[in-house]
Amino acid sequence: MRKFSLVIVALLVAALAFAPAPAPAQAGKTLRMGYTADFVTLDPPRITTMPDYPIAMNIFSGLVRYKQDGLGVEPDLAQRYDVSKDGLVYTFWLRRGVKFHKGFGDFTARDVKYSFERVLDPALRSPYAPQMKLIKSIDIINDYQVRLVLSEPYADFLPAVLAFRPGYIVSQKAVEQFGNQFGSNPIGTGPYMVERYVPRQEIVFAQFGEYFGRFRAGARRMGGKAQIDRVLLRIIPQETVVALALARGELDYAPIRTAAAFKLIRNEASIGHTATPVLGRRSLWGMNGRAPLTDVRLRRALSHAINHKEFVDAVEEGMGTTEGMWSEIPPGVFGHAPDTPQFTFDLAKARALLREAGVGPQTRPLQIVFRDTDRAFAQAIRGYWTRAGANLQLVEVGSAPYEARRVAGDFDYLITGPTRVAPDQFLLPLQSDSVPNFYGQIDNLIAAQRREVDPEKRRAILRQIQTRISSDLPMIPVFRPYYVTAFRKGVTGDVANTFYWLWYWELMDVTQ
Repeated sequence: MRKFSLVIVALLVAALAFAPAPAPAQAGKTLRMGYTADFVTLDPPRITTMPDYPIAMNIFSGLVRYKQDGLGVEPDLAQRYDVSKDGLVYTFWLRRGVKFHKGFGDFTARDVKYSFERVLDPALRSPYAPQMKLIKSIDIINDYQVRLVLSEPYADFLPAVLAFRPGYIVSQKAVEQFGNQFGSNPIGTGPYMVERYVPRQEIVFAQFGEYFGRFRAGARRMGGKAQIDRVLLRIIPQETVVALALARGELDYAPIRTAAAFKLIRNEASIGHTATPVLGRRSLWGMNGRAPLTDVRLRRALSHAINHKEFVDAVEEGMGTTEGMWSEIPPGVFGHAPDTPQFTFDLAKARALLREAGVGPQTRPLQIVFRDTDRAFAQAIRGYWTRAGANLQLVEVGSAPYEARRVAGDFDYLITGPTRVAPDQFLLPLQSDSVPNFYGQIDNLIAAQRREVDPEKRRAILRQIQTRISSDLPMIPVFRPYYVTAFRKGVTGDVANTFYWLWYWELMDVTQ
């Protein structure tokens, strides 16, 4: 502990500066969490970022939910469901007696219809509206049975839409009461609800005493009362300060997203952690429809210029792996193809391909757009590419400008790396109607795998897609990160973070 404190003693003042006023004492167990940013919105169909999504997972429920290991789905608000052989009709039998938080009434099939139709409201500007447009009709059979009819088969409809953000069920009464403020006054049917919110300081969540999950076998905590009565989420802008607070016993639990914080906590005796290779990869998305990136030799040269293993060891402090990163669909996700083309580190080949493509220090600099959390990532890539003979410029922007430039295609390369569960979720950005000039070369194959309901036929199409993507390199893979959650000794119930930094509070316990 003494060595740890000496390394980061300069952060002590910062830790005190970001400490909010103590919350009133409460009975029961409290889990104290730390995170570096406030939420943007807790309105599910508008969520695009951290920590909004994992918070929402504890507030809302869907007809189905992801299993604890992050793979596959299981019933949630639905007791059971049935899918027609042609993949067009989904019928759900709903649980009875489910309550919304804070007295907002009973859950019925009408809430399903309202929630899904709301995603399509142009005023909401939900990024998930295109997926929800697949639903041709929502038929209420009775209060506890609903039927969804799709306009065409979608093999990933359950994991990519219904178990994901657009599939969470909201209270119509609460949405109408809170209006534009619903995102900070979320009302769901999940195990926890917002009790108190101090912007940019802390959020307090209380266990929902009428949560339906406590009464059913097979719930995440197998029925009965959750051990955590309250969760105090402190907002601490510097993640190294979060790590310090964990070591000092001031926090119980935190997601760790930066290599600097991971280096601090991984060998600290008082802190345990999980480090899980994610369902995804960190990549450089290239503007392949715009010169000079239209030349595949340039894209391959830039990939050959990166020493991927050195990057993981030195830049990421071992917080990742290169295993399985060359396939767009990662290991563990349906359809993963492990034998796609690879353009591994070879500096001589990188320089030769750059010469063949006519690219060098004299040509227009390539712009890499990134957020401040990826500064070390971007600087390392600049070092690799400059050594190979490419000319580039780093452009650091905030989260909102980053998202705007991503959507508009205003970049040469963009540092990104979505993690998901369903194969189609990885392919959506590659369509021609997604990011302008990004790729758009395999629209027919993407559409074919989406409609294919035969698993083996779909697997063959996905293999063809991955081989094509790995060969064309519209995005250059760099590594597969570990998603890390850290906790002080005495905290139990942490889960492996396979496709996001997830926390299931109803599974957790803490020794006070």
